[in-house]
Amino acid sequence: MTSIVLVRLVLFAASLGAARAGEGWPGESLDIWHGYVRHNFTVDGCPAWVVEPKQAARGNPWTWCMEFPDAFYKVLQAGGLAKKGTLIGISRGGLYGYNFAAEDPSRVACIYGDAPVCDFKSWPGGKGKGNGSPDDWAALLRNYGFKDEAEALAYKKNPVDELDHWLPRRSH
Repeated sequence: MTSIVLVRLVLFAASLGAARAGEGWPGESLDIWHGYVRHNFTVDGCPAWVVEPKQAARGNPWTWCMEFPDAFYKVLQAGGLAKKGTLIGISRGGLYGYNFAAEDPSRVACIYGDAPVCDFKSWPGGKGKGNGSPDDWAALLRNYGFKDEAEALAYKKNPVDELDHWLPRRSH
């Protein structure tokens, strides 16, 4: 594994034609993905794609399948999509989806977590019951900018550490 982190952005926008008004996405190329028009482009050197629906929905809702996301939210807003989106956190995408939402919940309508990683110490770190992935753990240390493993283990911004943002308060 290299130290370069690829970003994949998958958006299922409800009304790209209306939202973009023919402008297109920055530097885009078009192809067909499962029968739908797909807009391929790059944001900050990272590949991204948006899938255009056949039927427009009111309000331009969108769904973001997060796998190694970066700062795409501004691009989405410039594209005319709704202020709040639905995030899909699959595996490691859970780290990004829940942390993105914790930073500013006003940007998120809901999150669908499909076996989401909510603590990188368990995976890829292998510091819980599972084996982890040594190569992915080393890449995580580099990509997060930790100086060593001890700093990573002391990190308190995993989604599991941020549960207070997500759990309703109980009144006693």
